[in-house]
Amino acid sequence: MSSAKELIINLSGNLNAELCSELEEKLRVMEKKPLSLLFDASELTGIEKSGADALKIFRSEMYQSGTRTAFCNLNDDRKAEFNSFDLNLIFRIFPGREEGKLYLKNSGKVSPIETPVTTTVIPKNNPETNSFSVHCPGCFSKLNVSKKGNYACPVCNTKFFIHSNHRISAYEKLN
Repeated sequence: MSSAKELIINLSGNLNAELCSELEEKLRVMEKKPLSLLFDASELTGIEKSGADALKIFRSEMYQSGTRTAFCNLNDDRKAEFNSFDLNLIFRIFPGREEGKLYLKNSGKVSPIETPVTTTVIPKNNPETNSFSVHCPGCFSKLNVSKKGNYACPVCNTKFFIHSNHRISAYEKLN
């Protein structure tokens, strides 16, 4: 198979673990991973928790391979499901294909302005341990931390800083 710079995937039906598994398998057989993936959700009828969990793992693998991802054409019901599974913290969402393609085309380098690198976190404080939860800015894994400072994600090794107001700043990768 030839390599692809951009790939648009039309999702239809119910997003579940089975659909994500099929998607992973199709991308795995490609000789070279695409530089960007745009998921068109205009025909998506639902999102199950198993699909959301599989999509989070899939996004982490794509991030590690350097593939940028985004979603477009989510209707209001799918946006609500997206938000309920915290997928909105992992993927950029665009109203249409053109906006999504433009974002993916212009986000060639990791930058605090172009990617969701700086995130405001609403912490769930644990009074017993004085810790709070944050999401890694690289793979969006949920992490428990106890204070401000420098951290490295144990999943993807992304380095980031947590400010006293629980805001996260990732370090920019230099090529």
